Amino acid sequence: MTPPLTISVILPVLNEQANIEAPDRIWSRRQDGVEFILSDGGSSDGTVAAGRALGIRIVEGSRGRGQQIARAAAVATGD
Repeated sequence: MTPPLTISVILPVLNEQANIEAPDRIWSRRQDGVEFILSDGGSSDGTVAAGRALGIRIVEGSRGRGQQIARAAAVATGD
């Protein structure tokens, strides 16, 4: 039998603390086989701390969507 597939959801973010902490966000309904990675581009508002407090995987680096997505893809474990 083939093992179930896993997926990595990559979210490039910048100063999104309020949105990350909102209770109706997708990561509040996490399921097996889904990995969330927030790729922070230098937030100054507590985005990284909010993500970590919720147990979301964080990668940090410079601003720029392409760079942020590439950083997260490099550590993603999904199929």
